[in-house]
Amino acid sequence: MKILLISSNNSTNPYPVYPLGCTVIANALQVAGHEVEILDFMATEDAFDNLLSTINEFNPNIIGISIRNIDNVNILEEKSFIHIPKRITEIIHNDFPGTPVVLGGSGFSIMPEKLLDFIGADFGVAGEGEKIFLDLLDSIENGQKISKSVFRAETPLYNSDIYGAYYKKSLVDFYDAKGSIMPLQTKRGCLNHCLYCTYPFLEGRTLRCRKPQDVIDDMKFLKDEMNADFIFFTDSVFNDADGEYLKIIDAIEKSNIDLPWTAFFQPDTTLDASMVTRLINAGLHSVELGPDAASDVTLKAIGKKFNFDDVLKCNNLFAEQQIAVANYFMLGGPGEDEETVKIGVENIKKLDMSVSFVFLGIRILPGTPLFKIALNESIITQKTDIIQPQYYFSPKLNRKWLEEYLDNTLTKIKHCVYPPNSMDTGIQILRQMGYR
Repeated sequence: MKILLISSNNSTNPYPVYPLGCTVIANALQVAGHEVEILDFMATEDAFDNLLSTINEFNPNIIGISIRNIDNVNILEEKSFIHIPKRITEIIHNDFPGTPVVLGGSGFSIMPEKLLDFIGADFGVAGEGEKIFLDLLDSIENGQKISKSVFRAETPLYNSDIYGAYYKKSLVDFYDAKGSIMPLQTKRGCLNHCLYCTYPFLEGRTLRCRKPQDVIDDMKFLKDEMNADFIFFTDSVFNDADGEYLKIIDAIEKSNIDLPWTAFFQPDTTLDASMVTRLINAGLHSVELGPDAASDVTLKAIGKKFNFDDVLKCNNLFAEQQIAVANYFMLGGPGEDEETVKIGVENIKKLDMSVSFVFLGIRILPGTPLFKIALNESIITQKTDIIQPQYYFSPKLNRKWLEEYLDNTLTKIKHCVYPPNSMDTGIQILRQMGYR
């Protein structure tokens, strides 16, 4: 069959992101013998006009639309992204009636039924799409009666069934010119129990790892064939507690590949200076840490397994070896009160060898423990339209006080970025100048 895959993401903040999920599905479809075309709304001028010409020229049997994010999770400057796939679907149904439209992607999988109803597509694939999308295609191709609209990947894929991405040269060149970093996933799943996070039900709680040699092959391909000069390992947590990431480090060391990379790290009490040195020798260039809360009380309340001293130690281990570190915090979550906010601000001040991005509140998403907490505390009800951004703020806090306090404190801390989008323009300019 001929399948057109559309990446609907067009958000450039903080920088354009290569459509990894969409291209992983493209790779799986190609391996299965289907003919695939990709239309990336980020990388296409006059994308809606090109939509029509692409469909006319390619004449697909089915069109898939990937939804990466629902919104930008920034309460201080809210932006919704779901109007784009809705408009795409309307155009397809109007101009190409009879062509099935299938929704997918991480954003869609968070609330598939609600988004399918809002957007008006024909079908949806929730969760890992490599196998279940193929099953849907087989049903459509064989003319079988399809009795449901949303297909869920209930069983996680085995390690051997997890595909790498399809890296298309024209797309890689586009994102490279925009200062983006080529994404590469080494494993799926998350061992943590953070009460606001969707990773566990999107990828499961069991780590499923790609073969280290497959990861190395992707790195070599990106460097040698795509001219990539920087890699982002997009695992939910790269330095997992089971130590699977060390197999990737071993493989990089044995391959002698020279390609800098960055990743999401978690504070780890077993990490020491010698291990950081080893990571650096394997290509580590920078680190994104995810403390998410800034005091011991709130760290425990959101389900973290570490305290702030662990955050500080981990931050300094990297920073002392000249590794750039970014920390992310969400103030106002469960357990937060005026005292924890003040403690949190003082803690953020201690992270003076890195940059800290601070957000207000926590986006409430279905399927998470935070959703249940918000229901119990009457912050939302079962009738609340969760597609529209809803944020958790601790009942112990006055939001006006919180905003005024943060305006008077965080904005004066040089290594702190607040509001979180206040540096977007500067970051984009730096990336266009070639900085990664």
